[in-house]
Amino acid sequence: MSTESEHLRSRLLRRSQRPRALPCELVGRNIYILPTRVGWYYLALIAIILLGASHYSNSLGLAVGFLLMALGLVAMLHTQRNLLRLQIRRVHAAPVFAGDQACLDIELVNSTRLDRYAIRISDESSQAQTLTIAAGARQQTQLYLPSRRRGHMPCPRLRCASVYPLGLFRAWSWLRPDTQILVYPQPAGTAPLPQGGVAAPQGAGATTAGSGEFMGHRAYVAGDSPRLVDWKASARIDTLLISQYSDPGTQQLWLDEALLSHLDQEARIAQLSRWVLAAEQAGLLYGLRLLRAAPAPTSRLGHGAAHRHACLKALALYR
Repeated sequence: MSTESEHLRSRLLRRSQRPRALPCELVGRNIYILPTRVGWYYLALIAIILLGASHYSNSLGLAVGFLLMALGLVAMLHTQRNLLRLQIRRVHAAPVFAGDQACLDIELVNSTRLDRYAIRISDESSQAQTLTIAAGARQQTQLYLPSRRRGHMPCPRLRCASVYPLGLFRAWSWLRPDTQILVYPQPAGTAPLPQGGVAAPQGAGATTAGSGEFMGHRAYVAGDSPRLVDWKASARIDTLLISQYSDPGTQQLWLDEALLSHLDQEARIAQLSRWVLAAEQAGLLYGLRLLRAAPAPTSRLGHGAAHRHACLKALALYR
């Protein structure tokens, strides 16, 4: 008997730890329910009343005991129904730097005609948020998670629980979303930016003239010349796009890992991360060169939020 219970327990644990694609819906086989501490006292009280009433043949005592039992069964049904068919639609977290708190945005959807009360969302560290979701509505909540190492951090197991309506029973369901949180390397180091990179007079070193290297597209702004519109690219997405080119007079700044060969790998990654932020803040046209192939392209020169993210992602996933 002990072996069978251990096997069942390990199987349930593996099921709750298996990453699940979103959106997902809480169904009966994934919802567990047990009495709370107050619930156990309530069951003990019913047992005492029924034993005493049957011993003394007290029909009024038996009626009270069975009435309390029926009330408990109805409460158990409502507790389980408070979670049934609740949907976890989206779990997302923006990239953060190692050591900072990652904000996990959780969106829940109640597609039924019943209001959901006192839904408690928590992670394995016992951090919790309690919310009420009206019928046919959606609700968002946030959990904050510590990030310790660069790279992809898996989303922790989330527990969706409820003790509504009387607090006699607790229903809960475990979920591990397949969401991964990108953790940038923590910027550190004291080395100055490499020599040879100077900001262009325009600031970011990118122009809309077609004389330099193609840098990408930006959205059309009223007043832009029609000759700068990339009509083919605009037709594909039904939005006007302006082609951007680098200024040929702008000096190119390469953040090269080879310049930091005297440091260990993590120190090099931290210094390169700091250089990326400094180059972005200074408005330079910069690129990243790593000694080994990275999961993301790093050899392109650029500037802006998308290029900064690409460089920091390459450093975060660099092995």
